[in-house]
Amino acid sequence: MAEGLDWEAIKRKYHYRCVICRQPEKVAGKLVQVQIEDAVIPPQVFPLCPEHNLKYSQGYFTNAELKKIGISRDTYLANVSNAGENIEPDSPPSTTEKAILAQQDAIKMVQKSQRKRFQQTQSDFRKDI
Repeated sequence: MAEGLDWEAIKRKYHYRCVICRQPEKVAGKLVQVQIEDAVIPPQVFPLCPEHNLKYSQGYFTNAELKKIGISRDTYLANVSNAGENIEPDSPPSTTEKAILAQQDAIKMVQKSQRKRFQQTQSDFRKDI
C-alpha cells in the first residue's frame, strides 16, 4: 500500500475524490486505499470512499464500476478472494457499516433541506418578476 507522500500524490491525482462515485473526501469521509495486483499490470492503488470500499471488499462491484478503475472481472475476483475479506450478507452490520449508513442518512437530510430551500428561493424570485 502507498504510504505518506505517495498516498497524498495518488489522492491528488484523483482530486481527493472517490474513483467510483466522484464524491469529495470532505463529503464521503476519509478515502481508503485499494490496491489491485495482477500478473500482467503493475500494482495500482485507488482511493475509494468507505461505502465503495465496503462494496469492493464484499465482491459486489458491477461491470461499470470495474470499467471505471480499468480492471477485468477475473482480476477483480482474484483480488477479492486473495484479500479474504468477504463478509456474509446475512451477518449483522459492523461498526464501520453503521457509521457509513449514519453518514449517508445525514447527507440525505442535508440534501433534502437544500432542495427545499432552493425551491422556496426560486418561488420567491418568481413573485418578484
